[in-house]
Amino acid sequence: MGSTEVDNEKFDHEPKDKYLLVYAVFGFFGIIHFLPATFFVTAHDYWMYKFRDTTSDIIDSSHRTTLQAEFSASVTISTHVTGVLGSFLTLFFGHKLNVHFKLYGSLLIIVVLYVIAAIFIHIDTDSWQTGFFVLTMLMVGTINTMNTVAGLTFFSILYKFQPDYLGPYLNGQGVAGIFTSCLQLLSLAVGISTTKSALVYFWVVIGLLIACLLSLIAIGRSNTFYRHYNSKTTHEKAERRMMTWREFFSAVKSIWRSLAVLLFYLLVVNTTHPAITSLIVSEGEGQGDWNDVYFVPTTTFVLAAVGDYIGRFVTVKLKPLTNLDGIWFVAFSAARVAIFIPLIMLCNVQPRSHLNVVFPHDYQYILIMVFFSLSNGFLFSIGNLLIPKTVPPEKLEDAYQVNIMVAAVLMGSLSFLGFVSVQLL
Repeated sequence: MGSTEVDNEKFDHEPKDKYLLVYAVFGFFGIIHFLPATFFVTAHDYWMYKFRDTTSDIIDSSHRTTLQAEFSASVTISTHVTGVLGSFLTLFFGHKLNVHFKLYGSLLIIVVLYVIAAIFIHIDTDSWQTGFFVLTMLMVGTINTMNTVAGLTFFSILYKFQPDYLGPYLNGQGVAGIFTSCLQLLSLAVGISTTKSALVYFWVVIGLLIACLLSLIAIGRSNTFYRHYNSKTTHEKAERRMMTWREFFSAVKSIWRSLAVLLFYLLVVNTTHPAITSLIVSEGEGQGDWNDVYFVPTTTFVLAAVGDYIGRFVTVKLKPLTNLDGIWFVAFSAARVAIFIPLIMLCNVQPRSHLNVVFPHDYQYILIMVFFSLSNGFLFSIGNLLIPKTVPPEKLEDAYQVNIMVAAVLMGSLSFLGFVSVQLL
């Protein structure tokens, strides 16, 4: 508490963020950093169409093709495994490149890959579904590698600013989920086709990525407040040394509570969402548009995204929470593993061959998702907000980088859980 007050007093004598432009751009990057992964998963109907049984016109949730049933889990694996690659590339080779070159370059590569993905919407892939599935996973993996590089690089900029500037980034990630899920719901409401809605998804994220890239370039060149805090970063080149193993383990020891919260958080998310939740079926399937068209987008994506954002927003605003002993958050995060994994797997998820449905009603699934998403947002923010409380300012950059690197390793090593959970149903 005391160290933060001292830091804020120091910042009082620095240039001001006029019109909160930098604050807004940091929030914008938070949105953009989360969009690439969420857009691929949220375009659920498009992928179900691409990997459908082309020999039959019957659409039956209990008889999905192998590619349909395993798509979300495969995206999770591809995303998280390549996150490890992005982390190691940045930490072991990234010091050879200018910070802004890494940030702008990785965002530009993501834009190019999304353009390629958008082009494939117009291409008939029915005759080579397996090949297209593999190609899609490669694109997802490369996008996430670049996204991880961008995230790690951004934190090397973010740590130089006032502690409050972490808030818009965290909230921006929550807004990304709401934005993508609401866009999906809107496309369904106006009745555009599955392929056209996917086209809207991809070109919207392309436009936002370009806008974010231009915004970052603009503040980097002309914003006095931004340039002041990044005077060293702007000229940072190959002379920046790598972190030693001693420094790495020292950072791990300092932020172990944040890492423990992250571990249990990822255990729950990787096992259930969206690998399991995207396969949920309304109890009234076949009885109308709400059950057949809107139920999954609304409950699995919109509701989950709104709950996640509320959890993040409230946590960022309730700063006294971060003064509590982090062990309480570790215990709460661990308890969720035993609560939410069985609750979600016992909902009306289809197809299933082994487990019985214990919670067949829609309202039961909705209640579970409300508490699941709120606690997700809460724990994600707490894990990040505890870091500045446990390390001195001069070690903050190392702590953030270690946190992201460990997160990537955990996501990669736990990514198989979604696939396993699907098989256990």
